[in-house]
Amino acid sequence: MILCAPADAQQEGGILQIPLDAGAAGPATEIQRELAAGRLDAAGEKAGALLRSQPGNYEGHYWSGMVAVARGDHHAAIRALRRAEALEPNPTVLKGLGLAYYLARQYRLFELKMKEASAKDPKDFAPYYFLGRYQDENSHFPKAAEYFSKAVELNPNHFPSHYYLGYAYEAQNDLAQAEKQYQLSLELSKKSGRAFPLAYLGLARLRVAAGDAAGAVPLAEEAVRLKSNDPAVHKFLGSTFLALGRDRDAIREWETTARLDPNDGQVQYQLAQAYRKVGDSQKAEAALARFKRINAAYGN
Repeated sequence: MILCAPADAQQEGGILQIPLDAGAAGPATEIQRELAAGRLDAAGEKAGALLRSQPGNYEGHYWSGMVAVARGDHHAAIRALRRAEALEPNPTVLKGLGLAYYLARQYRLFELKMKEASAKDPKDFAPYYFLGRYQDENSHFPKAAEYFSKAVELNPNHFPSHYYLGYAYEAQNDLAQAEKQYQLSLELSKKSGRAFPLAYLGLARLRVAAGDAAGAVPLAEEAVRLKSNDPAVHKFLGSTFLALGRDRDAIREWETTARLDPNDGQVQYQLAQAYRKVGDSQKAEAALARFKRINAAYGN
């Protein structure tokens, strides 16, 4: 699990921006609308125009940095956001710069900027959310739970914070609290009208842990429907089918996993075993050969 892969940077970055006012106008609002719609070239052009027309205004640098974050150009984002910080080190700029540092793997600077942002605006949940994601990534689950607890205290409707708080509890084997947070995440995401497959996946994991693989299937299937391009959800659903003796369904999901992530050696090994179980020795040998090639290239 990672804080924010380049492809997801725009979604995470949405936390860093002032919510759109339907009646608002002006260059910054136009840039934000372009970013929200995924029109990065248009957003970049507008940010450049703002920068040229108002070189002493931090907003041009800030939005140029956020466009670079969305594009995955982390070093360009850092340069632009540091210029914005020099002009106006407000919490929004500090959060944006912190995220850019994280994506560039400059973790100490990430923590520093998020904590600076939190100190300037103690009522903002976002720094706690990002700091929690960092702790979660590094398997520091008690500390992650502290940050996420603070995030949901400040913003009870932020369903990703509830999910990751649940994940921190699950990792510490507090399954009752994990269930509570996953259910909250699911309910809040539904109310917001935004699908959130991780909440379904979290609940599915808890069903499997409780020995209810059959109860996990519809939850995992919904996660797959909502995030069909994620190999991890297909892999989990395949394992759930296997636990139920539904070998051919497991094979179907693992074949999809292998297409989405050709370098996952474990799923090739699982496929080899499943093919052999259903009597398809030719496919079993091919999957085993792929497993050996991946294992030789990347290690166990």
